[in-house]
Amino acid sequence: MEAMTTSGELVVSVYQEGDLAPIPRVQVEISDMKSNVIRRLQTDEFGNIPTITLPALSNHNTHSEMAMEDQATQGKYIVTVKHPNYEPVRLEGVRVLEGSKAIPEIHLSSLRSEGFPVIKTLKLEEPKPSLEKIDQNPYNLSEFSTNPQSFLNTFNLFTEHYYSTHPPIGLVIPETIQVHLFPEQGSTAPERTVVMKFVDYIKGVVHEVLDGFTEDAAIRANIIAIVSFTLNRYYTEHYHKQNKNYHITNDRTMDQGYIERPTDQEPLVRNTDAFFSQYVQYPNHRYFPFLAQSCPSGCANGEKLDRALSRILAQEGKTHTEIIKYFYGENFNIVSAAFIIINNELYTFISPMKLGDSGERVLLIQTYLDVIGKDYGIQVFKKAIEENGHFGEKTVKAIKLYQQKILKWTGEKITGVVDQATWYKILSRYFEIIHRQERNYNPTDTQDQHITSLNRPIGATNLQSIHSRYIWQKPMSPQYGLLCKTIPTPYGPRQYCYYSYFYEIYNPYMYYQ
Repeated sequence: MEAMTTSGELVVSVYQEGDLAPIPRVQVEISDMKSNVIRRLQTDEFGNIPTITLPALSNHNTHSEMAMEDQATQGKYIVTVKHPNYEPVRLEGVRVLEGSKAIPEIHLSSLRSEGFPVIKTLKLEEPKPSLEKIDQNPYNLSEFSTNPQSFLNTFNLFTEHYYSTHPPIGLVIPETIQVHLFPEQGSTAPERTVVMKFVDYIKGVVHEVLDGFTEDAAIRANIIAIVSFTLNRYYTEHYHKQNKNYHITNDRTMDQGYIERPTDQEPLVRNTDAFFSQYVQYPNHRYFPFLAQSCPSGCANGEKLDRALSRILAQEGKTHTEIIKYFYGENFNIVSAAFIIINNELYTFISPMKLGDSGERVLLIQTYLDVIGKDYGIQVFKKAIEENGHFGEKTVKAIKLYQQKILKWTGEKITGVVDQATWYKILSRYFEIIHRQERNYNPTDTQDQHITSLNRPIGATNLQSIHSRYIWQKPMSPQYGLLCKTIPTPYGPRQYCYYSYFYEIYNPYMYYQ
């Protein structure tokens, strides 16, 4: 009797190295791990091959070491991409998981010399088996840092800006994080410390510890716990206080597992982009990221998140918030950071934008789409700017196409609404274009010329419009620390904490008549 074959989906995307411009008409060859060719396909104008269905790894047995040889290679593939103007690439170990969609991206460099090009081979990593974690006291609050130099050095706080109201208050998602990578046992590779984008680090952890997860609620709950643990390590300066020049490690007994080169899975990428700003706060209104610990299974009674049980709870219909409270306690709440640093500039997170909205925020997202559309040659993206700050049908069409073709979403996930994940991905692509080193963007109209001439290109993304009566005042010798404030909201007073200068308490934004 033949074993039942599970299936999953694969979409390969091919982009230019540097600005992520899609490359059409790339020849993409899908082979099994024995180099037997399965499919030959070609990329479209978005750099994507058509979605294909392939035999997959079971998402309940992805770490099994007992599989037979044929089962061990089922769901794993080799992807080779070739284009006459680019260096060819061979991607080995692409993993297709049951009920998931693998969305690997391949970045191609232009041909540098004549003659027959050598194929560049990249090997994707597999998640490693979990190790028993060392219990840590999450209430050792003496570790709280009052001098977070690691945060303050990531961007220039002395840039002068003017606001019509106080900006939002809250913790900041850093742009980068220093991760110390220990080699696997038996490896001769050296230890090394890598500086990477915060969001990329979270995705690497997610692909390591949530391998095979497809339940959105469970994925979200685990991401929030991962972000919380990471921010706790970052802001307590846990390793810096030990004279280590990094924030966190890949030590699976002390920190979180991390995979440097995974096969991106759509459910994990989509939920990470949507929830990387949220974390679990300490109870009693501490508003500091909790040291949210977790385990693969069997630890639900120890104020830790049991990942296997979280899947079961999600399948039973529990939300991510209910899952968090189930494991950590009813007095633990989820809060969102207020800021993120992107390209050394401070941005506030957005509230969703949808059909019928209007204003500066809408105009900015239309401007981003216009820049992307001109660079990629996508007319639908360029049409959104014609609505000039009104979120109309052209903008909805552009957002839906972006969600479908760039984010690789399907079905009801394609909403035409600019949520956090969509906003972050659009903003990231925009910056890849305007800050690229080798190609220059040449605007064709007055508005684009003004945008690209700014020293801080649309940096005040979601801040209120400028008003000269409010000006930021700076004392000569500020002190650093964690500040907490209570501000009124439509839902009642809320307290937020953030790292900043002590002088904000005594010299807030001054009002000038």
